[in-house]
Amino acid sequence: MGFEVRFFSPPGSPWNTITLGPQLGRWWARAYLGLKCLDIRGGRNDNESILALQLHWLPKPVPTGLGESSLGEHIRHQVWGPEDGVAAYRAMTGRPVLTGDSFEVTVKTRDAVKMKWALDIQWSVAQMRALVGPQPLPQ
Repeated sequence: MGFEVRFFSPPGSPWNTITLGPQLGRWWARAYLGLKCLDIRGGRNDNESILALQLHWLPKPVPTGLGESSLGEHIRHQVWGPEDGVAAYRAMTGRPVLTGDSFEVTVKTRDAVKMKWALDIQWSVAQMRALVGPQPLPQ
């Protein structure tokens, strides 16, 4: 069963929904990962467009005791990973999913720009949430 992530309302609009596996969906909700839209290009016909998306494991807050000038450099290299119990693997190959891995989503051309807009906002919000750190999931 998938985990549906809705970016904005109205519910059921294809441009504001993406389905992730259950575990990735929980991690997405806690800002362990983010999805960045790289590009929109034409699909097989005029009614279809392809969005190129890139997965990023997001930085985790790490107290360092260092001065403010060093903190940004330290956090940039500390991302969620297997040592935190956070890892995903490609179903077909068993290869780990790494920051920068990309995939494609096919949508109706009329929805492509709206979906890119929703993903761009989600990407910005995910980066900001990563700086705050994971929060408890709502019950």
